[in-house]
Amino acid sequence: MSQDLKQFGQYWLKAQFLSIDPPNSFIWQGHFGAPFLFTVRHSLFIFEPVGEHQTRFTQVHQNSGLLIPYLAWRGVYYVSHQGYLDYNQALKERCEGM
Repeated sequence: MSQDLKQFGQYWLKAQFLSIDPPNSFIWQGHFGAPFLFTVRHSLFIFEPVGEHQTRFTQVHQNSGLLIPYLAWRGVYYVSHQGYLDYNQALKERCEGM
């Protein structure tokens, strides 16, 4: 059974881009309610050439806030982690198909 974050509400996270440096990197941050309740920051989305036809993709995120134990209990981290893995695989397949 496929799960996604829509089960927690379609727009449960209010996010904005903090930095965009095409085509190499971007940073976004989002929060639920007030930032002290829950904030997620993707501090790195980096595309780094490592060979003539190879690129290393790195993403790093940090979570903070009072709701972390509740969100973990609700399964948000499991579902979002699977979403990151799916994103990485889709990006890999798209790039390899070019």
